Amino acid sequence: MAEGKAGGAAGLFAKQVQKKFSRAQEKVLQKLGKTVETKDERFEQSAGNFYQQQAEGHKLYKDLKSFLSAVKVMHESSKRVSETLQEIYSSEWDGHEDLKAIAGNNDLLWEDYEEKLADQALRTMENYVAQFSEIKLNHSLYEVMSKLEKQHSNKVFVVKGMQSSSRRSLVISSPVRTSTISSSVSSPTSPSALSSMSESE
Repeated sequence: MAEGKAGGAAGLFAKQVQKKFSRAQEKVLQKLGKTVETKDERFEQSAGNFYQQQAEGHKLYKDLKSFLSAVKVMHESSKRVSETLQEIYSSEWDGHEDLKAIAGNNDLLWEDYEEKLADQALRTMENYVAQFSEIKLNHSLYEVMSKLEKQHSNKVFVVKGMQSSSRRSLVISSPVRTSTISSSVSSPTSPSALSSMSESE
């Protein structure tokens, strides 16, 4: 029985080694231009879903903003109708005193509806849509860092976040000499390394 388990483990190990060897061979051939790079179908599907959600989220957000604007116009129209009714409704008629209270309640209902629509729908969609730009920024940063690593695998770079009034951006330094960093700190990304590098620049 122990031999069966050992044989099964050996077979599993052999499969994994073969898989890794095949993948490494494929990568070498891709770099030499001998084979075409394959696409990850699950990744492509997830990317497609991401872009579809982004487009639909932006459309819904835009439509909600238009809807809120229309609600505000309806609120103003309702106020004007209430004011006109109060002007033309004679004080001698029955219900004159009730009309003012009804108009006030109507105005409160419109205000409440506007506020809830803005808080519960529009702001929720703002947060949802904002996440797409953060994901894209992270993906763009990943792509840049991957290219840097491939081109300059033996060099160290400093990445600093910059925030202006309209957008966030990153500044990537020129390659930093590793001998000065390794003598002062153990990690090139530690806060003391970053501060020592910014002082030397």
